[in-house]
Amino acid sequence: MGVATEAKLEATIFKPFQGPTVLILELSTPTSAVDTIELRSIIKDAHALTFRSVENRTVAGFVLFFPNYSTFLAKPGFYIEDWYVRECFRGSGFGTLLLKSKAHLAVELDNGRVEWCVLDWNSKAIKFYEGISAKLHPEWCICRLTGKSLDVCGA
Repeated sequence: MGVATEAKLEATIFKPFQGPTVLILELSTPTSAVDTIELRSIIKDAHALTFRSVENRTVAGFVLFFPNYSTFLAKPGFYIEDWYVRECFRGSGFGTLLLKSKAHLAVELDNGRVEWCVLDWNSKAIKFYEGISAKLHPEWCICRLTGKSLDVCGA
């Protein structure tokens, strides 16, 4: 049973669309204790020079997301299209940090949910997602029009 009401839909559905946003996780040598994470071990990054930002920081990962909307909840939310942490930084809490930043923003904006997809063979990702209390919905299938099928449907 949905929680949508006419008033909730009217208050939330007719807002301008904002496109995709990328949050890049950069690492640098801290100059203060504000907004820092202390790593428990030294991370060897063989590709540190390749993954440098314009501010000369090391890029550890990113999350690309955009707004979506749930008519069931009568609330906007976020859909995470890509969520990536470089291999050498995995297990250091950075994936959780990226997700928490989106969850915090969703709560702050009174959004209904944050969603993303995972391939059924990606057992490491599934284990990580379950470890952060994400609910996997095996009953949902992804449907996609792309290439020729998109052309045929759009004709």
